[in-house]
Amino acid sequence: MSDAHQKAAKAARTAERTESEVAAKANEAGQLAQDAGHAVCEAYGRVSDRGHKSFDRARDAAGRWERGLESSVQRRPLVAVFAAAAVGLLLGILFTRRNRN
Repeated sequence: MSDAHQKAAKAARTAERTESEVAAKANEAGQLAQDAGHAVCEAYGRVSDRGHKSFDRARDAAGRWERGLESSVQRRPLVAVFAAAAVGLLLGILFTRRNRN
């Protein structure tokens, strides 16, 4: 075999080895991307669940507060009217003072 043929054969083997290594790295990169995608989906699921639970707790707390306020107004309507008037008076005083300055 001539020197040129030996060099060509060596170059072909090197090209095959390089092609094989590139294919392996591409496969590895694809697997890493797939694993990252799964991790993102799992994290999104956990965050979503926490958000739903927090929303449910806040909605329940608001409902309890609303029922308590409604019950208080029904038991003592006159106190509720005076409390609302006092709050309105305070807000009116605060806003008129701001407008003067």
